[in-house]
Order: sequence, then structure tokens, then C-alpha cells
Amino acid sequence: MKVRYATAEEFKKYYPDCPYSFKGWVVSEGDEVLLIGGILLDVRFKTVIFNQIKKLPPKTLWQAAKMTIEECKKFAQPLYSIRDTDIKNSKRFLEKLGFKFLQQNNNQEIYILWEH
Repeated sequence: MKVRYATAEEFKKYYPDCPYSFKGWVVSEGDEVLLIGGILLDVRFKTVIFNQIKKLPPKTLWQAAKMTIEECKKFAQPLYSIRDTDIKNSKRFLEKLGFKFLQQNNNQEIYILWEH
């Protein structure tokens, strides 16, 4: 697996309706995109997003997410993430990545990662 910057075309392909600018990375094996993730560049908040393109074994997904988070931390902090409550282990996954619960906003759980 290797990490590289996502192209504008890849971002538009996987996030076609996103209204924000994006600083992103692709985790790939050969020419195959496994995961695209990065930071939405809102004026106020830097929100981390992930899109698993190919169903990955849990260990590979974890390694890909960790690689992406490490790149995101170099670029901006604090980082925010909105938990997908439809995914059974998403709370535990975010917490293992270093995010902490911040607040409930409407029906969304917001998490923060901030290393001083």
C-alpha cells in the first residue's frame, strides 16, 4: 500500500456534490484506489472524511485510515469528524484514531482530534 495526493479528478469522482475545497490522499495498491480521504477545507473547520472505495479487510482499512490521518495531522489541527452512526463500530474506530467525542449537534455526533 502506498499513499499519494488525490487528484482533483479523483475527488470529483468520489465526492461529486461536495461544496468545499479538499486536501486529500489516496491509499492504493498498484493502480487500484482502496481509500480516498482527507480534509474538507471549510473556513471555520477542518473536517476529516474517508471513503472506502474497495471493501478492505479490517487490518488493511485500519492501516489506510491511519496513514491518511497522519497526513491530515501534518496539514491542520484541530481536526473534526462526524461519526457515521449507521456503521456499527464507527465510534470505536474514531476513538482508536485519536478522536474524542466533542458534541451532539442535531442528529450528528461530532468528534475532535487535537494534539498540542
